[in-house]
Amino acid sequence: MLRGILLFILIQLFSLSAFSQTQAKPLCDVSDLAGQTPKDVEKLIGKAKRVTPITRNPEEMPGEFREFSFTLPGDSSQSVEMLVRFYRGVAVRFVIEFPEKTDFRTPEQVLPLFGSKFAGLKAGQQFPNGWIWKDVWASGMNWRGISVLKDYPTPRIRAVHFTTRLSPTN
Repeated sequence: MLRGILLFILIQLFSLSAFSQTQAKPLCDVSDLAGQTPKDVEKLIGKAKRVTPITRNPEEMPGEFREFSFTLPGDSSQSVEMLVRFYRGVAVRFVIEFPEKTDFRTPEQVLPLFGSKFAGLKAGQQFPNGWIWKDVWASGMNWRGISVLKDYPTPRIRAVHFTTRLSPTN
């Protein structure tokens, strides 16, 4: 009986913890950033830490990468890194890396950090190293792909990728 009560309490605590992570305020809304110029992106989320122009085949793949950093809500000691790919002057791809100390384990916990409308996204195709959505309408736009990657073989999520329809295929 006592074992059952303790188990129930532990399950409730875990559920509340997971709920608080899914209800966190978004770090940024990638849908608002998609298709924006570097200047407009920096107006929305702050100055980039680093800018890296594309030097390999710039005629075929003109653009640059800009790296941004966000502090996780409720833990100012941990920052999330976001790499934004600009192609022909607009933001087309977003790669977000989580620090090792984070304990996100499901897409439902991480996707709302990048736009509240992602909270309702139906489950994507699951693989051993994460989840993937192809050609999906989410957060007000059509995405070529969204990936949530695990730190395989652990269940901890290490990265999220968003690719717009504006992005070149290669």
